[in-house]
Amino acid sequence: MKEETQKKDSYKKLFSNTLIFAIGTFSSKILVFLLVPLYTHALVPKDFGIADLLMQCANLLIPIVSVAITESVIRFGLDKRYNKKTVFTTGFVVIIFGMLVLLPFMPFISMIRFVKGYGILLYLYVFIASIKLHFSEFVRSKQLLKLYAFNGILTTFLMLGLNILFLVVLKIGLIGYLLAIMLSDFISIIFLFIIAELYKYFSLSSLKKSVMRQMLKFSVPLMPAMIMWWITNVSDRFLVQTFIGDNANGLYAAAYKIPTIITVIYSMFNQAWNLSAITEYDSSKKGRFYTNVFNSNQSVVYIVAGGILLCIMPLVKILLDNKYFIAYRYIPFLVLAAVFTCFTSFLGSIYAATKKSKNSFYTLLFGALLNIVLNLILIPIVGINGASIATFASYSLVFMLRIIDIKRFIHIKVDFLTMILNMMLLGTMTAAILLMGKFMIVPLLLCFATIVIINFSVILKSVKAVMPEKIKRKIPFLK
Repeated sequence: MKEETQKKDSYKKLFSNTLIFAIGTFSSKILVFLLVPLYTHALVPKDFGIADLLMQCANLLIPIVSVAITESVIRFGLDKRYNKKTVFTTGFVVIIFGMLVLLPFMPFISMIRFVKGYGILLYLYVFIASIKLHFSEFVRSKQLLKLYAFNGILTTFLMLGLNILFLVVLKIGLIGYLLAIMLSDFISIIFLFIIAELYKYFSLSSLKKSVMRQMLKFSVPLMPAMIMWWITNVSDRFLVQTFIGDNANGLYAAAYKIPTIITVIYSMFNQAWNLSAITEYDSSKKGRFYTNVFNSNQSVVYIVAGGILLCIMPLVKILLDNKYFIAYRYIPFLVLAAVFTCFTSFLGSIYAATKKSKNSFYTLLFGALLNIVLNLILIPIVGINGASIATFASYSLVFMLRIIDIKRFIHIKVDFLTMILNMMLLGTMTAAILLMGKFMIVPLLLCFATIVIINFSVILKSVKAVMPEKIKRKIPFLK
């Protein structure tokens, strides 16, 4: 009876944390989509492509200069055996040191074609984003989830206002795009520093070599893992630009925005799952817990992916400017890739819980290598969609490697038959979009309805697990 109660509490805690993170991140993530029409209207495909490359360059530099220390901040911050002052100060010092190391390399980075003229802004962006990530992860490790959520909402409205100011009122284009992100992140840093009283946790005297060594031992293998993740996720954009040009990359970057709906919705859950995967790791029933959560997770992902493919034309017309309409042809394979991105992220949290960060790197290494090889082969032959196909294949491989590896130390069951059936249906929807033109709607509706029917029972079971008994008794089919 006690074990059953603890089991229900685990699911309910995961659910409540997901709601809190959803409140904090939903507004900011929805803003990404609301701003896409503004970006695609204010920026021509060439500038939008350059802006995307600058952001992705920053995303590559952040884990390098910080040696992924923010991953240690959340992992060790949740561990009661470690002093929070030591954890916070270690993370901050490592980031400052990394930024100092980066400084002499900036003149060389600024020689890259798309970075020319934006070197200073890129450096400031990396610095501000690294500090914001550090502060946010530490607040999350303290489980100040409501504050974390409110900060997300605050950053959202700041970014919205600054984007309107810089892109619509002042019309300063690409620079305005970068400044809006940087200033909203900077204000977020000040807000967390004061409200969460983070200044109380900074103490150079609290630094301990042993703790720093342990944190770096955990985070350093994650740095190349993040680089591999970046290669798998982003290298295609640089290769599209190289083989086809800036305009093509602008179209591809715009196409990427639609499948991001899946990863955005998943990220609301994943932040809570990351906490649960770590806190539940010592439970004797962790295998069953991980299995049940994964089953529920994949069912939701399939339905969301199917919904996006079903509504692909309205979404493109609403979110993208007319000059980007052709980008709809590059979306379907990116949707399939997003499905496996979610699955690999789920398994990545298990690696974090078990502190097997090296395994995370090795699996991503193979995915990154496959991604580069397929991009080099397919982009010259197939065009932009060659990059989409390469991304899908790479994440599929990473997922298969991770599930095989994790089964060696965690008893997690995966229903591969149901997974194959769902992916076949999503594949059929992809073929209909690419080959059937205006006649696509019938197969899209049939496939989506089938996906909902297949996954409905799993989602219903999950709802019953987290719903309060009083409400459950009032709904006949939930009894």
